[in-house]
Amino acid sequence: MMPRCSISPSSDVQLFHTFNGIQQLSQTHHFKVLPIQKFVKIAWFLDQFGVLHDGKQRYPGAISTLEKLATSGAKMVIISNSSRRSSITIEKMKSLGFDPSLFVGAITSGELTHQYLLRRDDAWFAKLGRSCIHMTWSDRGAISLEGLGLQVVDKVEEAEFILAHGTEALGIPSGAVLPMKLEDLEKILGRCAAKNIPMVIANPDFVTVEARALRVMPGALAAKYEKLGGEVKWMGKPDKVTHLLASLFSVLYEASSTLLGQDIDELLLPWLTIRTSSGCLLPIAMCTIHLQELAIAATSRVQCTSLLTVGSELSTILKTTRKFQNEIPPERVVSLHDICWQSYQIIYKSAMAMVGVDASDCIAVGDSLHHDIKGANVAGIQSAFITGGIHANELGLGSFGEVADSSSVQALASKYDAHPSYVLPAFSCRTSHIGFPIKEFPLEDDKVSKLG
Repeated sequence: MMPRCSISPSSDVQLFHTFNGIQQLSQTHHFKVLPIQKFVKIAWFLDQFGVLHDGKQRYPGAISTLEKLATSGAKMVIISNSSRRSSITIEKMKSLGFDPSLFVGAITSGELTHQYLLRRDDAWFAKLGRSCIHMTWSDRGAISLEGLGLQVVDKVEEAEFILAHGTEALGIPSGAVLPMKLEDLEKILGRCAAKNIPMVIANPDFVTVEARALRVMPGALAAKYEKLGGEVKWMGKPDKVTHLLASLFSVLYEASSTLLGQDIDELLLPWLTIRTSSGCLLPIAMCTIHLQELAIAATSRVQCTSLLTVGSELSTILKTTRKFQNEIPPERVVSLHDICWQSYQIIYKSAMAMVGVDASDCIAVGDSLHHDIKGANVAGIQSAFITGGIHANELGLGSFGEVADSSSVQALASKYDAHPSYVLPAFSCRTSHIGFPIKEFPLEDDKVSKLG
């Protein structure tokens, strides 16, 4: 299933449904075939930070809500832009009082990064060397590279790529870590960019919730590196359209003579030039756009690795190209449905395979419009936006479970060009959890008297 084209909302159109709790959501026509006790067995892809817990303690109602969903037959997978491997994520959940048996499993951007570095069966990863600058965590716990056959170096001239797991420290050859300020890590990035070495970003989040505070995440380093002109491989939610475009360009070059019987340059339409969020001008020509297929042509050897965000840039391209639709002979349209799907959403596709469902049977729940909701939009699955997470301050929320003003949510969704199907104040069935100050809320049960 291909994602729908993002269209900027009209101010008088309601683009999402607002509910007070998960129970009300589960009883909508899309998910309900019987009363809540026996509603359809769909897959719930759950972000952890900002949805289930804040990094230090679980949210009120989270456990009882999970239990109710599990009892009703829902299959739940944790999907997280976490630098850590899936097994560590499950252990973290257990330490916060969650029963691991409630989840089918966990898929993290850190796990995907580990597997790609280990297998190297992807063309991009196959070209990476073995020596790397490793940016990791200190206070939060350094990330182990055991089993990957990598050599950590602390000299840029010896590095073949950058591996970013965290924003607090620099790994050193002895295996220890050197705590380092963010600005000092950015200085190292400047030297790496001058050497033109690639970067692998194990956690694409820019910020995350930790004990109700916002902490800078590796995605901020990646954005900085792209602005410096560096090449970044983003892992997690959402898969960047950079990778989609790069894949399509490559495929078109190799397949154009076979599929179309002519050189790719002969397919070019009038130039459409956009300014990417990294500041460079990127010329792109689009052939045509349908709801279920996309065909793209570009100038020879266009480098698009510095395109950072999908958002309004892609929407602008899609809307602008409508005037070209009638100018393209049908025989010149290359259907790239399968290629596009392979390039979209590694992490969501992995989750669907884990549960054994397709996009129509899934809902993604997250607190980040840029990552969770945008990722769901791109993957073509429904989504529920939790307003009490990283966007709580932007929405003017001061109490846990407080319902956000719908016009504010719509404005924020438009800002990020990420459009949820549903909006919820918290991942909770229970209205009794509404109204506690965001920085101070009670636990919903006695399963854990003291959190570790």
